[in-house]
Amino acid sequence: MRRFFLLTLLAILFIPGCRGLVDKEIDSLQEQIDLLKREVEKANGSLESIRSVLSQMETGGRISAIAPIEEGGRTGYRITFNDGTSIQLWNGVEGAKGDTGPSASIAVQMAEDGFWYWTLDGAWLQDGKGNRIRVTGDKGVTPELKIENKNWYLSYGEGWMMLGPATGADGHPVTFFSSVEQDGRTLVVTFLDGSQVRLPVGMSLQMESGIRKVHWNTTYSFPFTVEGANNNTLVVGHASPGYHAEVKNGNLVVQTPSDGDIGTVTLFVSDGCGGVLNRSLTLDPLIEFKDPVAKRLCVAEWDTDKDGELSLLEVRQATSFPITFAKNNDLVSMDELRYFKSLSYIDGGMTAFYNTPALVSVTLPSSIRDLSSCYLFFQQSGLKILTVLAVEPPTLCTGFWGFSGTGARPVAIYVPDQSVDLYKAAPYWKDRASIIKPLSEKPAD
Repeated sequence: MRRFFLLTLLAILFIPGCRGLVDKEIDSLQEQIDLLKREVEKANGSLESIRSVLSQMETGGRISAIAPIEEGGRTGYRITFNDGTSIQLWNGVEGAKGDTGPSASIAVQMAEDGFWYWTLDGAWLQDGKGNRIRVTGDKGVTPELKIENKNWYLSYGEGWMMLGPATGADGHPVTFFSSVEQDGRTLVVTFLDGSQVRLPVGMSLQMESGIRKVHWNTTYSFPFTVEGANNNTLVVGHASPGYHAEVKNGNLVVQTPSDGDIGTVTLFVSDGCGGVLNRSLTLDPLIEFKDPVAKRLCVAEWDTDKDGELSLLEVRQATSFPITFAKNNDLVSMDELRYFKSLSYIDGGMTAFYNTPALVSVTLPSSIRDLSSCYLFFQQSGLKILTVLAVEPPTLCTGFWGFSGTGARPVAIYVPDQSVDLYKAAPYWKDRASIIKPLSEKPAD
């Protein structure tokens, strides 16, 4: 009989109409499970956020910015601290008939010892030994919540206790915070039991950040604003070597060097009580090509933002040099190769500067290591000055200088001062030992 009943039930389930009803019931049940799961995540996230806020306050952190947020009809705030981290705190959502939430309410309160502790229904939350449960510090914990049988349950490591109903009359879940509001420069978090935590908002700093392309030997002004400043507030600027930064009339004023590397400038704002804010800018200098032919070919290969210019960050993407200047009668110089500091070898079809009769000067970067597969200056190269910034002599091939009588015949090869003897002794470099000279003797452009 039992077997007959099971077979009959299975047959009914597989009737098309009934199967559809079953699928709908399963989908509805899954939606409820997913909804409750999200509410548990939000509730636990809210408790952890409270712990994060109070921990920041205890360790000298400051709230630097508060921004309103909204999601699924719920409102709250995104709180950013002066170390750049941020959290979210959400206002409570009540049921359609004004349900106030679980019959037991979680909150926090500062005790006489100056530390924050968790409370339950206005009383200290205690462990099995009668010790109050710390919110912050090494002994601090965050209670864990779950929903089971439509009730909230709480645990702090010693089993689970039921708090009360998890949903309102219309099925909308409720949470443990009635409101999160900004009152001037104070963030007010109100729990369902009416207790409040008032958190002061420290200074806030607004200034451009990210990456800015710049020209050499140019002055730039980056405006900034500081909210919440007082007589103890100190504002200073700092820049990478070669760059100069100072604060003038609400601006970070930066002077770029006449040449150099990518730079960083930072504005620091101190409240005089240990809180420090900062904003940084990466300054990406544009390469000033002396030779328009060199610029045109390099821009075509590496101009990622298509602005018709090349910056130091853009050429740092070059790990090889696939382009060639071969048979170019107009190329005069390619000294800007010195900025290609990710370049370890030059290929260019093995003859990058083949038949370039007007060529005068080339500078290879400090990163260059391998030229062993390259007849770099083969046949009718007019190269006069070669500068190599690598401390260790790059590996050459037998035909690096081109065939006798048709290859490059430079009048000087400049290398780092400490490396002159290394170059003069290195294979194939020693063939030009008489013209290898220290970089300090190279005439200024």
